[in-house]
Amino acid sequence: MTKRTEGEINILSLHDAHLGHDNTTTAEVVESWRAALPDNDPFLKTLDYFFIPGDLFDRLLHLPNHGVPLIRMELRRWLQLAEHYGFGIFVLEGTPSHDWKQSRMILSVAEELGFTGELQYVDRLAIKTTRKGHTLLYVPDEWRANTQETYLEALELLQTQGLTQVDFCLFHGQFEYQFPELSLPCHNSEDWQKLVKHYLFAGHIHKPSIHGKILVAGSFERLRHNEEHPKGHLRVTVRPDGDDTITFVENTLAKVYITEEVKDVPTEHVYPHMVAFAKQYPIGSFIRLSGLRSQGLKNINRQLEKDFPEYRWSILTESNKATVSLDSTALKDQEDTDAEIIRNGSRLTREVMHSTLLQRLPQRKLDTDIEEKARKLLNEVLA
Repeated sequence: MTKRTEGEINILSLHDAHLGHDNTTTAEVVESWRAALPDNDPFLKTLDYFFIPGDLFDRLLHLPNHGVPLIRMELRRWLQLAEHYGFGIFVLEGTPSHDWKQSRMILSVAEELGFTGELQYVDRLAIKTTRKGHTLLYVPDEWRANTQETYLEALELLQTQGLTQVDFCLFHGQFEYQFPELSLPCHNSEDWQKLVKHYLFAGHIHKPSIHGKILVAGSFERLRHNEEHPKGHLRVTVRPDGDDTITFVENTLAKVYITEEVKDVPTEHVYPHMVAFAKQYPIGSFIRLSGLRSQGLKNINRQLEKDFPEYRWSILTESNKATVSLDSTALKDQEDTDAEIIRNGSRLTREVMHSTLLQRLPQRKLDTDIEEKARKLLNEVLA
């Protein structure tokens, strides 16, 4: 697309990049991203908004390692492209245990560049207006102790600004339609869609989906097993006549995580079978053997690791498939290091932890002064 129809809005949305991941490295993610969005990509000529709805980072990083210099170089490239082509960049803080507010790094890179284009980094529930006059609702992950509180606060925010809807929403969290068979704390998709005129771009769940106005690109890269589905990013064109275009652009360089079922393969044939299987995939692929404990897969896996260290090997036996099955149907699409611990129907957020520990203190039957010191220390730590 190189020509713009009058009144149309062009959006590129990159979800859950997870820079600094242990398995799929920062260098691999950046390489894939540069291939997916080269400097001369024709789409950039008409691009209005570049959205990043959370989890740009995977964990808390330190300067000497985890590709931090490379990350800064890539952020610099994004800003230079934005300056050259005239589009804005809009970044939402994602899950606290992933982003750690590190996405604000783009602000310091912009300052170094003397960037004069449009750039927003938001780490709280807020409504911002773009230079082109569109309203954006930002909803970080784990904003309140439960999903209903977050929704009601967003609703109140719109009302205080005299709005019934915003044009777009950058959102990080999960919706009930993504887990139809599980009872998990989720946001109500119908409620949130009512707040948005055009589209809500949601991060957090790593599997792509479209549900009404909710657009989920999924993670840009594969980060673990059970993510065999295509990876990529979204390109959206919003037109005045409503004839919008939503395109999922696949990341064809995405890391391979593949599982081979070997339970019906005779034990003595498993090793040569896996050698032949692995050679179909690029060096560096993550390959998992799935079978019976009685097949001695641990020993076979050790030998494969020794003979073919250019691949990453692991096993899945019948004894632990029940647990992995749950992950593959639901929790697999959420980050492994995320606060996915469920307690009494609530995620283990800072607020839930604070409430739970305060309730337990009196049960310890401590002296009054000791209990008071414990409360003070708890507040300081969680703050």
